[in-house]
Amino acid sequence: MGTPDFNVPLLTATEAGYAAALLDLFRGLALGLDTSANNPPTGAIRWNSANGRWEKFDGTSWGALASRYFIDVDTLDGLHANDLALAGHNHSGTYQPLASVLTLLGGLTPAADTIGYFAGPSAAARTAFTALARTLLGCTDTANMRATLGLVIGTNVQAQDATLAALAALTTAADKLIYATGSDAFATCDFPAAARTLLAATTVALQRSALGLGGAALLTAGAAAGNVPVLDASGKLSSALIPGGVGGVDTLARDTAIRNAIRLGVQIADASSSIPWGYLFLFATDELATKTGATYQGTNKLYDYQTTANVDNPTTPTTGTPSLNGYTFADRQVAVENGAYITHIRIRSSSSFSGTAYIFSRSGTTYTVVASVAVSHTGGGWQSFALASAYTVPTTGTYFLGAYSANFGSAPGYTGGYRSYVGGQISGSATMTEDSNNVIPMGYTKGAATAGMTLISAAISVGSAPSSVDAYFLHRAIDSVTLNTDIKARVSRDGGSTWSGYVTLAEVCAVGDYKLLKGTADLSPTNSGASLTWEATTHNFKSQQLRAAALQIAA
Repeated sequence: MGTPDFNVPLLTATEAGYAAALLDLFRGLALGLDTSANNPPTGAIRWNSANGRWEKFDGTSWGALASRYFIDVDTLDGLHANDLALAGHNHSGTYQPLASVLTLLGGLTPAADTIGYFAGPSAAARTAFTALARTLLGCTDTANMRATLGLVIGTNVQAQDATLAALAALTTAADKLIYATGSDAFATCDFPAAARTLLAATTVALQRSALGLGGAALLTAGAAAGNVPVLDASGKLSSALIPGGVGGVDTLARDTAIRNAIRLGVQIADASSSIPWGYLFLFATDELATKTGATYQGTNKLYDYQTTANVDNPTTPTTGTPSLNGYTFADRQVAVENGAYITHIRIRSSSSFSGTAYIFSRSGTTYTVVASVAVSHTGGGWQSFALASAYTVPTTGTYFLGAYSANFGSAPGYTGGYRSYVGGQISGSATMTEDSNNVIPMGYTKGAATAGMTLISAAISVGSAPSSVDAYFLHRAIDSVTLNTDIKARVSRDGGSTWSGYVTLAEVCAVGDYKLLKGTADLSPTNSGASLTWEATTHNFKSQQLRAAALQIAA
């Protein structure tokens, strides 16, 4: 048999060929043209078993009836379901309508524990689909899903919390500690090794040790026995803490402490300063508010009262004549003490001469005569020449001694002195030449203008009004002195407006060439106040010196 051909049989064909051609056409029509056919007529309809569809020939090619002619073959099939069923041609449940999605999925190769998914608009793929994944997707709610994944809130994971979120937002660094600054607000601060050591201590005792605290840290602050004393607002111990003495310390201990403080301060030339419950006056400068009749010696840092005292150039004369004949000179080796009460001018010479001795004030190289006396020296060493009227040197300025003679003779001077000189004798002012050549040594005698000196300190604040104060004085007697007669002292607590009675001074101990004197002042009769000052007076023309003083609250 051959392929059906709708252009044959031809009348010109043989009888045998004509019959065969007709048989081929009948066979093709019987098979619904589900076979090859040549030259089918336009509009022919066939079933294509290879493509699984009904097709129609358009004269050129076969096309699906549904797509080419918009004929819903499935609907037609439904409309004729009974007829098709009777005929055994019902396709329901046998064929799936054609779809690109199904075609994509149909192209996948199934495998155990896999699942298909779309990899793009026109692509499908497979991925693993494990038993755990199937169990997870089989959960009926999110709670079961979390349990399957081991993410039960409050059991496996932390619930969302504002505090934890704020903590998580912090930037941490080494040696930092987190602390709260408010509700759900946190910051960091330094947390060094020392702090970690303190917090790592397992007992309170170990924590005190880490802080370097001694036994005093365990004591109570207060005024009772065994308490740690506390200071008042002025930084001093209150009077409640000093019954019968400073802080309950016995008198010997207090006196010893003052002696040691004064001795050390004098040795190192320390400045006046506060001490526990009082003040120490060391006279490193001319600091007293009043010093009537006294001279402050800056070199020795003391207040001095002397009836007479010679202050001479200490240098030993050497060979050689100063060659000052016919000159007025000034000896700059010894400056005249400011405030001194000068009664005599002194000259050292081994030869006799006549002339004039002077006290000069000096400003630059200008020397002005402020006092003078005629001189008739007989030789043989130091001789004194009394001023017609004693001269009190001003408290400021520079003052030197000098002399004039037409012929000083052959008296030796001393080498390396400091002198000033000008030719001729002066009576007012003159500009002098200053050098360091030989000069004749000079000096002066200072005397007492009063029967004694009065020294008053500046006031110091002690915070609260004391009722009793110990006064100490580092004193040196040049002449024979009777305590409480030739030297007296008293104390004020209102800055000097009212005073205690004179204290009874007594010797505490010796400090080198000095004696430490002490007296206790009862301040209860005086005006109340916390501004302490002391007064010391000397009497009866007795030469004396004060090197230091101290006040300390006694009660």
